[in-house]
Amino acid sequence: FSKSGSTSLAKWIVTGIKDEKVKACREAFKPTLKRKSEFLVNPTLDESIYLRLKASKNSNASNTNIDPTEKTLKKLS
Repeated sequence: FSKSGSTSLAKWIVTGIKDEKVKACREAFKPTLKRKSEFLVNPTLDESIYLRLKASKNSNASNTNIDPTEKTLKKLS
């Protein structure tokens, strides 16, 4: 890591980034989606992840009832 890069990083950490630069970076990243409906689609819970989650929480919840909030949010999308 160069000294100028280190100095720049330290300055950014202490003072932050100017609003103009943040706005420019935000506008530069525009996600591309095939359809607008894909933007709000909840991810599906993979079976292996579900089993690990169930084991880590010592839960006996079924896969469909893991999170009731997920159901309501999915209905909105």
